[in-house]
Amino acid sequence: MLTTTDNLLLNPEVDVPRQTNAPAPIIRERIFGIPIDPEVLFADARNIYRERIEKRQRQLIVKLSFLRSFLHPGEKVILVTTAFSPLGLTEQLLTVGLFLDLERAIIVFTNYRILHVPVGRYERYRQSIAQIRYRDIRSIKLQRGALEIVYKKGLIEKFKAVAYAERRKIDQLLPALPLTKKVLSPSTRTHLCPRCARPLIKPTAPCARCGMAFKKKPLLLLATLFTPGGGYLYMGHRRPFVYFSIAESAFAFVVLSILWPQGPAIFGNGLLGIALTAMMLLRGLAWFHSAHLLGEFIPRRACGKPLRLLQSLRPWRRAVRQPA
Repeated sequence: MLTTTDNLLLNPEVDVPRQTNAPAPIIRERIFGIPIDPEVLFADARNIYRERIEKRQRQLIVKLSFLRSFLHPGEKVILVTTAFSPLGLTEQLLTVGLFLDLERAIIVFTNYRILHVPVGRYERYRQSIAQIRYRDIRSIKLQRGALEIVYKKGLIEKFKAVAYAERRKIDQLLPALPLTKKVLSPSTRTHLCPRCARPLIKPTAPCARCGMAFKKKPLLLLATLFTPGGGYLYMGHRRPFVYFSIAESAFAFVVLSILWPQGPAIFGNGLLGIALTAMMLLRGLAWFHSAHLLGEFIPRRACGKPLRLLQSLRPWRRAVRQPA
């Protein structure tokens, strides 16, 4: 078993005798086709194999079966943990942490980079993935349960609420990460196309290689204007949509029950203006936070039967257009 953090990434093939009191597990180099470094992945902060660590890491990797198509040749997974995606101070203040569970993510450390995978409830894949190259990082540290990354471009991101089970292991890994002092084109956290793994730049622009389309802000705005919390529903989050619908319906019911007995005089009552302003602010809050989720590059889903019908008509239309 490896005995120093200096060899965790730089020389993973070193042959070091295993501890005599540690069991001898069956070491496999792949899990669901994903290359791993078992000497690092299944060891604790003292580099001793633990069965409970292997069980937890396997449970997390089960959620990442799609990951093998994103890994480079020779790239191996060395640690998997859970955390919350970076959230700006403005979003935190406006939402008061009510929808913090929408920011759940799985963090994957490899020997080349860090992969950030936003997930839903029960760690379900949301067709979104981003990478953080070690050469783009100026400094990285784990402080008070938050993984703070300072990029060479000056941006700072914090992945909060890192799982307690991996904190000591991460503290051991960070000094061994292959950070470089110089890089020709420094970057920050970059999202990858979920179909072809090409780096993406603009959240609403389709992929330049495979043409995959992503959800757009105009449609998000329309969904928010016509439905309470419709922006969340458009982004694939049903629970916030239900919460906003219940809250706005209850608020409208209370206001109407108070103002309805006044008859036509209701339009001259200042309380009606206050109520409408409050509802607009509520819609604005839903729009602001759901627009923040557009940065995750969520793909647009197929439209079901109408889309399949149009696709089935394409060959017929091409045949008609061809000259006789």
